[in-house]
Amino acid sequence: MAAYRDNRGLQIVDKETEELNNVSTLLTGLSKLQAQSQEHIAAISGIPLVKLLRITPSGLNASSEGEIRSFYDKIEAFQEDVIRQPIQKILEII
Repeated sequence: MAAYRDNRGLQIVDKETEELNNVSTLLTGLSKLQAQSQEHIAAISGIPLVKLLRITPSGLNASSEGEIRSFYDKIEAFQEDVIRQPIQKILEII
């Protein structure tokens, strides 16, 4: 097919030696698959979808406030655990 690109939309098949299979795939579940892959990406990084990709939750009473609060708590804990001591040391030196 690549060698004969100017075929005006035709595909010629020798019925005696070649076989043609028409395979079609439905795209109905594609949006769910994409949403699932975005959730996996957010899960790996630990960042909520609202912050990472600006995707708001849908549905009745859907809110991501708990997710965001948990994310900020995680950042605060990291700052206290890892960053506080070096900054305190620098301030004492200054």
